Amino acid sequence: MALLFVQFAVVGVAILSVVALVAGSRIRSTSTNESIRDARELAKLLSHDLLEPRITPELLQQDPAAIREMDSLVQDLVAHGPVNRVKLWLPNGLVFYSDEHRYIGRTYSLEPEVMAVFGSGETVVDFTQVDKPENEFDTQDQQQLDVYLPVTLSDGTVVLYEHMQHISAVSAGADQVTAAFSPVIIRSLIALELLQLPLAWWLARRVRASQRQRMLLMQSALDASDNERRRIAQDLHDGVVQDLVGVSYAIDMVRHDPSVSASPIASSTLDRVVGEAQRSIRGLRTLLVDIYPPSLEEGDLTGALNDLLAPFEAHGVRTEFTDLATGEMSSVAHSLIYRTTREALRNVEQHAHATAVTVTLRDHAKNTVLLEIVDNGVGFGPAALEAAQADGHLGVRLLTDVARAAGGDLDIDSQPGQGTRVELVVPR
Repeated sequence: MALLFVQFAVVGVAILSVVALVAGSRIRSTSTNESIRDARELAKLLSHDLLEPRITPELLQQDPAAIREMDSLVQDLVAHGPVNRVKLWLPNGLVFYSDEHRYIGRTYSLEPEVMAVFGSGETVVDFTQVDKPENEFDTQDQQQLDVYLPVTLSDGTVVLYEHMQHISAVSAGADQVTAAFSPVIIRSLIALELLQLPLAWWLARRVRASQRQRMLLMQSALDASDNERRRIAQDLHDGVVQDLVGVSYAIDMVRHDPSVSASPIASSTLDRVVGEAQRSIRGLRTLLVDIYPPSLEEGDLTGALNDLLAPFEAHGVRTEFTDLATGEMSSVAHSLIYRTTREALRNVEQHAHATAVTVTLRDHAKNTVLLEIVDNGVGFGPAALEAAQADGHLGVRLLTDVARAAGGDLDIDSQPGQGTRVELVVPR
């Protein structure tokens, strides 16, 4: 139970860490987008409300007095505000004003997306590229954003407003939002994890109790099945088998009667009847061993498995049984191992056409036992197994379900022409 609890806690911490990282990344991305939106709004405010009234025909003609008047406003903005460069452009790429006077009067080729601003009226925000010719007099020690938007003058003339803004102003806003929300998210996730731990402990106890109950139910089912098989075997032994033995003795006595033995036909008929009765008795006794072997009842699993292999030797199939398992095993393990071996050997007898079969029992990892049954028969593919189950042959499926219910695992590996390997891993 403690292991289940630790596993739940570790998985919970891992999931919450991923959620925290994703949420933090999402918050930062959203706040960055909001900060860029704020940069657009700042550009609209500066261009339309502050600069547009001062963009006169004289400024368009680069009149020194008009430039000085614009400087009185823009240079103070550059010196004390978030903006560190301002340019005003004509559609032909001429810079008719900049706080850096060396740009004034120069013509540059603008990027297509910037030129499109004149017609679309949209605001374009991009990272500054100082290697462009239009930025030849700018050097930057940190990354900047370029903001472009059109300004329509009173006479209908459209000019382009551009300003550069340190990206630190944008990232600072993102950092503030992230710093504000991240602790809340982290504390909430930690509180959620702490609230889940008692639930995890309770669930682990329920799972453990359910496992114990399942094992008890499985043990009860196997015990009931064994008791029923023992009862059927006892009834057959004490009833039909004893009756057949009595009939066989009575017929044998009649056969030796002088009046009967004088008739060859009667003697031959009685001999045949006695032979059939004795074969029926042997068949029933073999069935009794198959239904519930005495060796299994006495706890002799090795003897029970050897009894299952014995008929194969009589039919010329080489068999080998190896018992390497150490330590005690429960009656559930005994029953599962015996039933799996019986079902596998029954399939070998009926379908495999094998010349050799081996059964190996050995210790496995984590207090489990491994049963391995291997034959060199014709094998089969998945389609054949599915077809057999569809026809009502459910022995393998039932064994798989029983093994899984007991906490074990049954695996069958077979290919046409390559024989079959059946492996059962079952708790002790």
